[in-house]
Amino acid sequence: MRVTAENLQKLDPKSDGAKRDWVAIYDECANVLYQVLTMEYVPEIKISRIQALDQLGVDRKKVMAETNTGSVGISNIYM
Repeated sequence: MRVTAENLQKLDPKSDGAKRDWVAIYDECANVLYQVLTMEYVPEIKISRIQALDQLGVDRKKVMAETNTGSVGISNIYM
């Protein structure tokens, strides 16, 4: 991907007046994604394993509501 950013840096005519630094954009995105993807391992349970979720005390109604809003977090789903 970095090679693609380097090529864009060379080929982008910047005719619209924007001062894009494709390599810097790539570096920033790669840094953010690396930090997010490697910060913590969180074990999962498939949502179809209802019995396992119930054993953990997961509030399934709350999970459903938060899934619809896009704000599901492990700390949000326990009673």
